[in-house]
This record gives sequence, structure tokens and C-alpha cells, in this order.
Amino acid sequence: MIKSKSTQAHINSIKFSFIKWKKSLILVFTILMSISCSQEELLDVDNKVKEENVYTLRTEYEKKLEILSLIFGEIFLQEAARKEFLATAELNLKGGQAELNLKKLFDADLNLRKYSSIAQTLQKGNLKTLRMYGETEDWITFIQANDIKIIAPYLAENFKLKDIKELTVSWWTEEMEIPYLEDPNWEGETPGYKINLEKDDLFEQITVNPNNSFKKVTANDEYAKVNPTIVLGNFEMPEESDYSYINSESSRWSPPSKNPIRCSDLTAGALFTLRSPKFNLTKNTRGWPNTNYIYMWVVTGDVEYESNGFPKPSSKVEVIYNKKQVYRSQVPNAWIDGNSFLIQNWKYNSDDIAVIWGYFDRNSKMKFTGEVNTSDKDKASGGLKAEYEIDEGDKRLMSRQNFDKCALLENNFWSDDQGHGFIWETLDVMVAIHYFPVYKMGDIKFYYTTTIHREL
Repeated sequence: MIKSKSTQAHINSIKFSFIKWKKSLILVFTILMSISCSQEELLDVDNKVKEENVYTLRTEYEKKLEILSLIFGEIFLQEAARKEFLATAELNLKGGQAELNLKKLFDADLNLRKYSSIAQTLQKGNLKTLRMYGETEDWITFIQANDIKIIAPYLAENFKLKDIKELTVSWWTEEMEIPYLEDPNWEGETPGYKINLEKDDLFEQITVNPNNSFKKVTANDEYAKVNPTIVLGNFEMPEESDYSYINSESSRWSPPSKNPIRCSDLTAGALFTLRSPKFNLTKNTRGWPNTNYIYMWVVTGDVEYESNGFPKPSSKVEVIYNKKQVYRSQVPNAWIDGNSFLIQNWKYNSDDIAVIWGYFDRNSKMKFTGEVNTSDKDKASGGLKAEYEIDEGDKRLMSRQNFDKCALLENNFWSDDQGHGFIWETLDVMVAIHYFPVYKMGDIKFYYTTTIHREL
């Protein structure tokens, strides 16, 4: 086919326009990408500045905490200080862990420091670390402002005072956990210095020549089990709420029977009590060196009738454990003496219970709803459900489960294995032994016992 000159010129013009348009488009795209990359670089720089600011703030506190650890390392060169600290484990009836609240120790209103070898040594200021790193009162102010405590997982449990020849002084900050919050397998670690308690000069021991830097070690659970270790930081040491059996109407009831109860033994006129004397934590809920704090709730249902005769189900949430301390040395083998009474009077109309286990987590919030079953057996109104809600901050759910009353009683009566073994207890008839099945919810093992009183 023969093209005319005018046609060819027109085609060439179209090609030139397309090439010009394509180059313009590439130029615009390049400019946009450049702007985008510049914005991303600026954002990265801004983020890095923010991260550096946070890091700077964090390390200022951590740097001071590290120096404070060195100061206490020098204090603990004295046997009297070590003896005083280990004695705190004997005073601690909840598990035997040595721990000391330094803020309380140096509280002027409590006037405790004059009785303390640890406080007096710091107060006198005759320490090489203090001559190098500041005045005594400045460090006392730091302790009080940051609520500093000393904890020592495994120290009192695994070592005797006379056998402790070396001591690792370590420190912990909450920021050390942040990179590992989503890692369920991270067990925690902290930096520290190992000190020979038979040598007087602290700095000669931990200084590495020729650059005059300090030798550091890494402490964790396995390390502290075989190396005496203390850790300084702002740790949780909450007051624990304990609940005990209220026996204000004991004259109305017969002495309790500890024999395993069957569902057929229950009547509307009996006082039926559910207990769980001990529990076992099989895994630490937080990384080294933190103590575990456990929560437990039990929910029961009941039914009342409105004036029009309609049943009105209701629920009751009882707090059984409120930050119950479980020390790291008690995990995973120890059975913890707990709150024996879960329900002081399990209502005849209550068909099951909801059991909820949780643990302390400053970075979490626990909120959920559930149901428990209730009925009025006298009026044959069954299948009633009562809703409940738990909304708690600083807590993380471990596990929740409903237990049918009759199934629970039959499991106990027949010692029906739930797959986790048994706990035995003596009964009140000829000192007989009965084996109670162990239940497992999350990382908690526990068992139930029951008593029943007849109304006189």
C-alpha cells in the first residue's frame, strides 16, 4: 500500500506527540516518586528522632539504675547486709522469696532506716561508688521517686548465706520487655555484674583493662538458679486481698461432712460449700525477673421470681484471687496454698459455675461476657441463663470454663481422672484418704473439694 506524503507526515506527527506525551508522563511519575520518597525519608528521620528521644529518656533512667546496682553491690560486700536481705525471705510467708522495698526502707515517716544495716551503710556514704557517682541523698531521692525495690528469685530458696561467695547484681526496666511483648517464648533476661564477695575492691573485680569498661553478665532464670542474683527495678508488690470463710451462722448448721458428695445428696435446705485448697502454676506469666500475679473469679447463678410470676435469673461474680503472688521458684512444681473457699453457699438453684483465671499484664485489658445456668427445681423451671461481664484493666485472660455442678460432684466421688492426675486428702471418717481429680485451665492446675452442712 502506497502512503501519500501528507498521510506520512500526519503519522509522524502522531508518533512525535505520543513520544512527547510519554516522556512527560515519565517525568511527572519521576517527580511524584521523588516527592513520595522524600516524604518517606522525612518520616523516617522524624520517627528516628522520636525513637532516639525515647531511647535517651529510657537510658537516662537505666543508666542511673545501673549505677545504683553497683552501689548496692558494694553494700552487699558486707555480710550483715546480705544477712538482713536474706532474712526478708523468712518474714515473707507467701513463698520465701527475698525482696526489699527500698522506698519504704528510706521513708522518713516509717523511720525504718535506723534499724537497717543496708540503709545505714548507704546513709554513711563511706562507699567508693558514692565518691564516684554522687551524694547519698541524691540516690535516696532517686529510689523514692522511682519506687525502687530489690527482688531475688531463687536466692533464698537455692542458697544458704554461708555458701554465697559470689553475687550478681542486676537491674531491670519495663522497656527491656517491649521488643518481646508478642513473643510467647521469650522468658526474659537482664544485664548485671558478678561480684566476688571475698574481695573488698568492687571496681578491681568488674573492670576490664585496658579500656576501663565493666564486665557484664546476662541473668535469667537458668542463670539465677545456680548463681546468686539480686535485681533492682520498679517491680509490682501489690497488697493481696484475702478472703476467708464467714461462719457467722455456724450454730444453725451441723458439722461439715468431708466425704465426697453426690448430686443426689443436695437439698434446698443444705449449705453446700465448694473449695479449692491449692493450685499449681505450670509456666511463668511474665519474663525474668518478675513475680507472677494471678487472678481468679468464680461466677454463680440464681433465680428469683418477679411479682408477675416470671423467673428472673441473676449472676454473682466473686473475686477469689486478686494479684495472688506466685514466685518464680514455685513454678512449675509447687502447689500454692490458696483461698480454700470458692463458694461458701452454692445455691441449690445454681446448676453450674464459670471459673476464670487471669494474670497481671500492665499492657493489656480483659473484657468479655459469659453465661451461667440456673433453674428453680421446685417449680421445674429449667434452662435459665444468667449473663455476667468482666471488664478489667492491667489483666490478661488465661482461661475460662463452665463446670456443671453434678458432673463435678460425680467426678470427685468416683475419682474420675481428667487427664492431669490426682491430689489426695484425708477425710474425716477413720482418717481415710480420697483422691481428687486435677483440672487444668491454661497454665493453672487445681482441684475441688466439697463440704455439706445440714440445717439443725
